[in-house]
Amino acid sequence: MPSSRSLYLVRHGLASDRGPTWPLDADRPLTDEGIAQLRRQFKGLRELEPTIDAILTSHLVRAAQTADLLASACDGKPPITVTAALRPEADASEILAELSAFVRASGVALVGHEPSIGVIAGAVLGVRRPEPRAEILRIAATKRARVLRLGADARYAARTVDASGTTFHLATGS
Repeated sequence: MPSSRSLYLVRHGLASDRGPTWPLDADRPLTDEGIAQLRRQFKGLRELEPTIDAILTSHLVRAAQTADLLASACDGKPPITVTAALRPEADASEILAELSAFVRASGVALVGHEPSIGVIAGAVLGVRRPEPRAEILRIAATKRARVLRLGADARYAARTVDASGTTFHLATGS
């Protein structure tokens, strides 16, 4: 098992609105703007030279597209695994249990949705109940977080927190 591991939490990019074109939430794709923002964000992430051995994603189209863009930006294009544990209403315990299959990975990225990404962030930070994103980041700050801005778009940033031997990365979106 590696001496240090990284867990990257990524919320999907800006998606098309639900409506006549996309009546089902699960089918909503990324917008052109969302794709461009993610490319800038992942270009910034690439400059940090992360090691991402595996990407787990929700089955919803916008998350799967985000995972594909992330994989394309990584060296070696890590494999992508689709999991129901990253659906929007999922409980953090589901994905944390699934992560046990990746104990040998140096870095794993989880691509999903709010509120589940925030709930996972809270679970990693030891928060016992779901918190709004601002509260998660306040808690992260009390644990000596380093804040890194990625890309040109101010709506995206990465926060790194050391939590029980795992480096924790949270990429926030709109």
